[in-house]
Amino acid sequence: MRQITRVGMTGLVAGVLACSAASGARGASITVTDSCAYAGGQFAVVGTGFAPNEPVTLEIMPTADPSAGPPAQVVAVTASVFGSVLAILDVPAGLGSPPVVRSVRARTPSDPSGTPASMLPTAPLRIASRSVTASGGAGTADSVQRWRVTGLPQGTRLYAHYRHAGRAVAGRVLGIATDPCGRMSFDLRTLPRGFGRRGNWELWMTTQRTFRRPQEGIYVHRRLTASGPRPEARVSVGTTTSRLAPLDLRLTSPVTHVMAADASQIGLLTLGAIGMGPPVKLLERVDDRLALLGTGIAVPGEERLMQLRDATTWRCDRRDRRCARARPPRRRCGGARQARTGARTTACER
Repeated sequence: MRQITRVGMTGLVAGVLACSAASGARGASITVTDSCAYAGGQFAVVGTGFAPNEPVTLEIMPTADPSAGPPAQVVAVTASVFGSVLAILDVPAGLGSPPVVRSVRARTPSDPSGTPASMLPTAPLRIASRSVTASGGAGTADSVQRWRVTGLPQGTRLYAHYRHAGRAVAGRVLGIATDPCGRMSFDLRTLPRGFGRRGNWELWMTTQRTFRRPQEGIYVHRRLTASGPRPEARVSVGTTTSRLAPLDLRLTSPVTHVMAADASQIGLLTLGAIGMGPPVKLLERVDDRLALLGTGIAVPGEERLMQLRDATTWRCDRRDRRCARARPPRRRCGGARQARTGARTTACER
């Protein structure tokens, strides 16, 4: 989401309600709240501008063209008394690793089956499968493989850690996942240059510059065994395991509510969210972890709007801020009510 400046929080949230949505002829609009949905998971569709208590049919189309072919998935919902729609849907099955784009459209009883797609509220849905692949031979210590990762949270930093006999030997910065579907690609040696050692090795990729064994966070892990210390020494490679989504449900549940960031005050961000109700915790995502910023309070005269003034400072190493606001689920398998936004600060632009 772009930075929004020189507006109050009430106006800011009103603007967000209209942001990133595609409108139909009657003024109704829908939007998919997540930048990328993943196979086996869920995503949320939010709509506004429908008639109160109006039946709405959400149709997931097989391609990015909202008018192409019969729907691949159909879900019936009912608009609220305010004319809004919120639906949490399962991601359609049968996808490969590369991201694909499909279209979601909304139909009401006043839209007969022959209504052109251009007259219906529509929104794009980007879908991918989380995966880790390494191409090229890894038969010797000095071999180089091309790694491809899909499904990291956008903005995640990734570091490689080489460990031998339980100790850290070498590390490398792999980069930041800037792609909406968390894709990264990089070249990596089987074993680090200049550290030839016989025996058992481990290659870890984590979000921490200093290695700590991940408990609930993101990781890629591979075991290796080197036959000798020389660069041409043969290396046997074990199975690669990974977890590309944190276990914290507040980081993986679909975004269901509107949230916005006001960066009009130099150096500070004020955060606000609508329709959640107290108590509300506002948090900031840092790679695969959440940092608590504080508790939101109701804005006078705007009971549905919760805000936390001066919630956090501008940080140039976090240009795309991703803040989550959620109520913890009652059960670990339950869902979390959550909102999220990002804000870029002009002082950090180069």
